[in-house]
Amino acid sequence: MQLSPTLVTVNQDQFWEINGNIDLAIIPANTIDGIPFELPIRLQDGNKAFGYKHILERHGHEFTKLRPPCDVFEFIYKKLAQGGAFHYQTHKRKTLFMSMHPSGVLILEYVKNGKNSYLSIVTCYTRQRGVDGDRVGSYSSRFQVKPSLVQPINVSNLQANGQQNTVQEIAATETIAVTNDSA
Repeated sequence: MQLSPTLVTVNQDQFWEINGNIDLAIIPANTIDGIPFELPIRLQDGNKAFGYKHILERHGHEFTKLRPPCDVFEFIYKKLAQGGAFHYQTHKRKTLFMSMHPSGVLILEYVKNGKNSYLSIVTCYTRQRGVDGDRVGSYSSRFQVKPSLVQPINVSNLQANGQQNTVQEIAATETIAVTNDSA
C-alpha cells in the first residue's frame, strides 16, 4: 500500500493528510442527533498527549510487531476500512472508542466547531483493549482505496477484451448513535 502522508495547517491546527485528504473517513449527516452535517475523522499532529506524535511515541513499537509490519498511517487506514463498534466513555474525557476486529482500537474525541466539527484520533492500539464504556453504535465501512493508491489499469487490454472502463466511487459509511447530552 502506497500512502503519501503530508502535514498541513488548517485554521492554526496541524493535520495529517493521506493522499491529499485530511478527512480519513466521514460519518454521514444526521447520524448523531443534533449534528446535521457530515462528521469527518481526522488525525492531528498533536503532542505527547494526543494525535500522531502521541501514537508514534507511546505505541510506535507496536506497529513493527504486526504481520505484515506497518506504520501509524497504514494501520489507521486499514482499521477505518474494517467494521467495529463505538463505545462512549466520560470518566476521563468525553471520548468515543472505536473497537475493530480482528484487533485494534481507535480513541476519538469530538471537536465541536459548528459545520467544521470533526472527530480527532486521540490514540490507537494494535490489540483489543478493555473498553468500559457503553456501546452506542456500530461502524460499517464501504471504504475503497483512494485513486492515488489504485494500481494503473492497462486501458488497451480492457478495450481489446471488450470491457468498459468504470469509475468506482470512494465511500466510507459509518453509523453511530449517541445521546443528545453526549454529542
